[in-house]
Amino acid sequence: MLAAKSYPIYLKEAQKMANIQNNYKIEAMQQQTMNRHIKDNDEDEAHNNPNLHSEEQDELELPDSI
Repeated sequence: MLAAKSYPIYLKEAQKMANIQNNYKIEAMQQQTMNRHIKDNDEDEAHNNPNLHSEEQDELELPDSI
């Protein structure tokens, strides 16, 4: 009889743990997605920013007045 009473409590606790694990997984995926999005934006900004280029590129550029 004791097992019959504790089963619903066990089931409720197991469901709570499953929900916590699912929430953790969802949060981890959201953070990974956000981190990738931030990295992509940073790379685009650095690539498209004319002020962020190497000195070697300066040597290859044509002067404004020839």
